[in-house]
Order: sequence, then structure tokens, then C-alpha cells
Amino acid sequence: ANGDVGAKSGAMDDGKRGTEGIKSSSQKLSLLQRYHRSLTNRTWSYALWAVEQAGPTYIKLVQWASTRNDLFSPEFVGHFSKLQDETRGHSWKDTEVALEKAFGKDWRGILSFDRVIKDEYE
Repeated sequence: ANGDVGAKSGAMDDGKRGTEGIKSSSQKLSLLQRYHRSLTNRTWSYALWAVEQAGPTYIKLVQWASTRNDLFSPEFVGHFSKLQDETRGHSWKDTEVALEKAFGKDWRGILSFDRVIKDEYE
């Protein structure tokens, strides 16, 4: 019994165990904070991607919403304001597929474009 008490008090006397516990807790908190920040950023990135995938109507709606800092949180406005200048594009081939799906294989006989712009996504 006496040996156990001495071992416990000896461990406490050197001061390491108490300090390690505090350091470990702060390291855990820091790790948790980094994980939370990373998860939050990934969630916003996923939301941005989802809006872009939903199509031009949703992009326009969220572009408008991101200008309304009187209605939406600064965090919302900050993340979705990227849609003002940094919207991901798609290739002309993707557009052709959509046009063919909507109008049939002869969509060029129905629609015409004044000029062709070089496609940077191909």
C-alpha cells in the first residue's frame, strides 16, 4: 500500500503529468478546431458545387442572394459571392449534348449563333 502512495505522489511531484494533461487538452482542442474549420470549408465547397450542378437558374438565384447581405449571413454572402466571378464553366460539347437532348439531332436547323467563341474547357 505504501509503495503505491509513493509512486502516485512521486508522479505528481515531478509536475509532468499535470502539464501533459493540459498540453494534451489544448492540442486536442486545436485539432478539433482545425477539423471543424476543414469540415465547414468542405461543406461550403459542396454547397457551391451543388448550386453549379443545379443549373443556371439556381446560379442566378444564389448570385442575387449573395448580394443581399441585409437578408443573408456574412458567411453565406462570403462563400456564395464566388458565383459572381468564379463560376465553373462547361465545354461546348456539354452544351451540344444538352441542345440535342432538348431539340433533337437537328437542333442546328432550329437554333443559330452569330459567332463561335473558342472553348477553353475542351
